Amino acid sequence: MRTTIPKLISSRRSPHERPKASSTSLVLGMDIGGQSIGAALYEVTGGKIANQPVWTTEKDEQKGRATSRGREQHIEQVRDIMVEALDWAAHQGGKRYKVKAIGIGSPGRFDAKGCIRPGTSTNIGNPLPGGGNDLDGVNLQEEYVAALEKQRGGAPSLPSIIVNNDGSAMLAGMIDAIVSNSAGELRDQNGKVFDVSKMRKVTVADFGIGTGVGHAIAQTDGRGRLSDFKTDGHASKLWIKVDKKDLEFLHDQVKAINPKIRQQNESLSEKMAEITLVEKEDGYVRAEDLFRAPVINALAGLTAQDVKNGGGRNIAEPTLAEALQFAGKYMARTMLAIAKEDVHDVEQKHEWSAADKKEAAKTKVYLIGGDFGRKPVGAALIGEAKKEIEAHAEEYSAIKDVKMVQYTGKSVATRAAATMIPEGLLRNSPSVALRH
Repeated sequence: MRTTIPKLISSRRSPHERPKASSTSLVLGMDIGGQSIGAALYEVTGGKIANQPVWTTEKDEQKGRATSRGREQHIEQVRDIMVEALDWAAHQGGKRYKVKAIGIGSPGRFDAKGCIRPGTSTNIGNPLPGGGNDLDGVNLQEEYVAALEKQRGGAPSLPSIIVNNDGSAMLAGMIDAIVSNSAGELRDQNGKVFDVSKMRKVTVADFGIGTGVGHAIAQTDGRGRLSDFKTDGHASKLWIKVDKKDLEFLHDQVKAINPKIRQQNESLSEKMAEITLVEKEDGYVRAEDLFRAPVINALAGLTAQDVKNGGGRNIAEPTLAEALQFAGKYMARTMLAIAKEDVHDVEQKHEWSAADKKEAAKTKVYLIGGDFGRKPVGAALIGEAKKEIEAHAEEYSAIKDVKMVQYTGKSVATRAAATMIPEGLLRNSPSVALRH
């Protein structure tokens, strides 16, 4: 189940080709979501990507175009956005721009060949009459390159294109921000300032806690930069055993909150999803259903609308404290399952291989971020996970030295996608592709 950045593909150009000295290098970052596609161009100086874009699909780089569904429509839409960005760069008057590469973060889990694993990209593909999805097994990178070549007449100077899972892109963005000192102050579960030198030559993972729980695992090099992705992550889709009393609490709170969500939906133009749990016999529940934001809110007797209206984020409130205690416990239990190589995917066809389990078990740093994780409630969640680990030290001995670090920076998904581009290519030198 190794997922890594696919081999760099460009339109039949030599990897040694360099732009003229007078040009300014740009990279295009694209974030493909189930609802919208965001894209932005960033200048590159000395191999470093600027924090602010010079062009975006919208004035706000966090927003984008409504996502077209279906293989053909999707490929065309991504191609059109790439063309729009390339045309903008080519017509900037006295400023000569050269788009070096394009990094794309996409929904879906990718196999070793860069193809989408069946059933993992339903929000951008269309269902097929006989079952399955029209993006199942598709190598998006090859499709994007072919579409761009066809539109540009096979131009030899087209940029390299890199595609990977959007969760992996976000981890790449976090690592880049930490190494470049633009992530702000980082603190671990003990409240101590995190020593960024601990990011060197280590296996690091993220939990992006929001509507779901994003997860990816990567290896860093001697400078703390991303060197290789390990597995396709997705610990959010693992089975985790829940204690009987906790399971009853979870069921009771979800059962109580869904009628309230339905009632609020009657007066809202933007509908909220009711809480659903993926579970099986013997008390096993899907990991993300134990500590994603909507579930934590539900455990505290809140809906997303309640929170939006300013309620329920006072950590001192007993109901929220109880919810965070529950969520922290099972975030810790998920990390423990990974460390002990005791992991089983909800979808058996997506099981981690023995090699992937060993790689994931080496994780020494968890970056806790996402819209929920980067806020004060995220710090409280980490604190509850720490309490769980310390209260049952023997049981959790496998992760006693693991660091949980809160990432409080607001991640820009388009820039995060751009950070997947190997440094060698950013520096105008022959690039070694990161492995899948």
